[in-house]
Amino acid sequence: MTCTGALLPLKQPHDVSSPLTTGQVAAVVCGYKQGGTTFLSSLIAAAPGLASRFECGLLQAPTPAEIASIRPAVLENLVRSWKLPVDGVARLAGCSDFPQVYRELVRQSGVLGGSVRLVDKFPDYTRCLRRVLDAYNGPVFFIARDPRAVFWSRQRRIYQKDPGSWDGVRPIDAAHPSTRLSRMASEYRAIHRNITSAANAFPERVHLFKLEEIVVHLHEERRRIFGILGLPVPEQTLGDVGVLEQKVRHRLDDSVVDDYRKNLTSELQAEILDRCSAASEFFFG
Repeated sequence: MTCTGALLPLKQPHDVSSPLTTGQVAAVVCGYKQGGTTFLSSLIAAAPGLASRFECGLLQAPTPAEIASIRPAVLENLVRSWKLPVDGVARLAGCSDFPQVYRELVRQSGVLGGSVRLVDKFPDYTRCLRRVLDAYNGPVFFIARDPRAVFWSRQRRIYQKDPGSWDGVRPIDAAHPSTRLSRMASEYRAIHRNITSAANAFPERVHLFKLEEIVVHLHEERRRIFGILGLPVPEQTLGDVGVLEQKVRHRLDDSVVDDYRKNLTSELQAEILDRCSAASEFFFG
C-alpha cells in the first residue's frame, strides 16, 4: 500500500470517530524528498517534551489493521528508527484506533522515555493529505525547497550510492545520463498542487514553510513555528531525530541555499525552473 491522491474523496476513508489529537502527536511534517523534512522535524523536536525519529508515516494506512500493508521500505525505516521489537508492526496493526496506535508506538519504542508528544515526519504524506487531515486534528507542516536544490540533492544522493553513475565532471547538464529531470519536475508540480489545495481548504491547520527562508531568517521562522504549536521557542535549535550525521543538516549555512549553483549548469537551472514554473511560489531568489 502506498499514499496516492491528494484531497479527493477516498474509497477507504479513515474512521474519524476517535481522531488523533495534539495530546499525542504535536505536529505532522511533510514535504519533498530531500527537501528538508528531517531538518524541520529536528527544529520542532528541540522543544522539551517533543520527540521524533527519522520517519513515521503511520497515517497513510486507512485503518490500523492496514499498517502491515504499508510499503516494506517504509516499515523498515519505522522499525529501525523507532527501534521497535520484532513483532512491533503487528502490535501496531492490532490496535483499535490511531490514538491507541501512537500510544503503542511510544510504549514499544526503544529510544523514547517518559511522557512525550511525537512529531510524525513522513515526506509522502503530501500524497494522501485528505487521509491525514481526516485522522489528525493538529497542525500539518509542509516544507518547500527550491526545485534546483531538490534536483541537485537527489543527484548527489545518486552519485553517493553509485559513484560510477557520473564522470566526476561538474557542473552537470540535462544530457547527463543520471539526470531524471522530467520525473522530478512532474512530482514537484503535483506536490505543489496538493499542498496548496490543502492549505486553501484548511488554512488553520496546514502551514507552509520554505527551507531557504528558515535558514536565512532562522529566528523569525522559529518564532512562527512555535507560535503555531503554542509553545515557547526553545533555547536549543535542533533536537535529536535519530539519524546519521550526513542525513540531516546539523549546522546552518548558505550551502542549503546555493550549493546547486556550482554543481548545475546555468542552462540546466533555467530548464528546471521552466519545467516547475507552475510552482514558482516555492522558488527562492
